[in-house]
Amino acid sequence: MDGHGFLKYPFKILQAEPQDFWKIVKNARQDSLYHSLVSTKNLRRIQKGIVYGVYRATQGHYLIDYQDEHELREAVTYIYRENPGLDLQDLNNLCIRLIVPRIVEQLKFHDNYLHNLDIPITPLSLPKNVSRAGSKILEYHPGI
Repeated sequence: MDGHGFLKYPFKILQAEPQDFWKIVKNARQDSLYHSLVSTKNLRRIQKGIVYGVYRATQGHYLIDYQDEHELREAVTYIYRENPGLDLQDLNNLCIRLIVPRIVEQLKFHDNYLHNLDIPITPLSLPKNVSRAGSKILEYHPGI
């Protein structure tokens, strides 16, 4: 039974073993934490933290826009599943600490790419003939 199943069928709690009851309660708490984590209000809070984190990490050089909400929700869900037992504030901080360096890395990569576009490509030099074929002189030995 999932964490919210006991709300629909409360009599099932009375039939469950004590350890099952605590599993149900724990799942319900975790599910409410997950729903709080991926709520629009909390995602906006994480977005602001990411924007500020990138701004600070690049010494004010970049002021980025909000990230795609669906991609952010996937990243937050992954972080939530990999780090059970953290509260909402710790999960938010962890999300920001893990996402900001990746965005900064992508920004640096993009800048490097744009810089390399401005530099003209140097063509390779033409090949040099290093073969000695045709340059040997055949000597004549009359006694052989």
